[in-house]
Amino acid sequence: MRDHGGDLDKAASRFGRADWIDLSTGINRRPWPAPALSPHALTALPTRAD
Repeated sequence: MRDHGGDLDKAASRFGRADWIDLSTGINRRPWPAPALSPHALTALPTRAD
């Protein structure tokens, strides 16, 4: 797993997960040219288990 400073499993165990709003994506008119990614990589937040 790429280390991005967070751990979804740890945060969910501390705060719960039912009422979360994912604000991790932003809108950028000039986005960074990322390589092709799998659908899972684009739809799931990382955990230490990944």
